[in-house]
Amino acid sequence: MLKKSDLSEKIKAGGVKLKLEEIKDKTLKGVIESYERKLLTDILFELRWNKTKVAELLGISRQALNKKIDKYGIDRRKRRKK
Repeated sequence: MLKKSDLSEKIKAGGVKLKLEEIKDKTLKGVIESYERKLLTDILFELRWNKTKVAELLGISRQALNKKIDKYGIDRRKRRKK
């Protein structure tokens, strides 16, 4: 079973950060979605897009993970700049 301790120190330490320009003029919902997108992207790439492991780690179904990937347009071919 995958544990949070298996993740890099960056992610465990809360390394997902938003820049001011990423949250400017956004509602709370928009800020939360921006954070969720960045967190999902980082974990997906760290676990080499093993969706089963990612879903398990996040405590969601693989189907729910796929919906979030589609919702945020996360593409495994290109990693977003940090």
